[in-house]
Amino acid sequence: MSATVGESGRPFDELLGIVREAASGRTYQRALGAVARELGAIVRESFAGERSPAGVAWRPLRRPRPGRILERAGRLRKGATRVLFAGQRLVIDLPPYGPYHQEGTGRMPARPFLPDVDRDAGVRLRLERAMAEVLDGPR
Repeated sequence: MSATVGESGRPFDELLGIVREAASGRTYQRALGAVARELGAIVRESFAGERSPAGVAWRPLRRPRPGRILERAGRLRKGATRVLFAGQRLVIDLPPYGPYHQEGTGRMPARPFLPDVDRDAGVRLRLERAMAEVLDGPR
């Protein structure tokens, strides 16, 4: 079940369906590209601020080391910011350990870096605005 939050009050996948029906193929692809770029920016902000996209600070490392949390070699950050749409699917190039950091485990706290579009009204609004700029022009 999707939450209904944001400016329109509709689930995000429903909004994509509306855009798909209303826009030509090229415009729809441009709208998806705008959404992918905005998602990449949101993830970059999460890593830079060491916070979830909702603004909750990540728990510090149990054994501190130099550098940022979740950025030992940068593979997770680089993969998570590579966002694209393949047909109707959103594709994010996470390494195999990415979901463990996102969701946490019994021994490791969650340090979410990917947004929950249907639950986070702020993220959803940013994505709706990105789509609207393609469809209507800048506001």
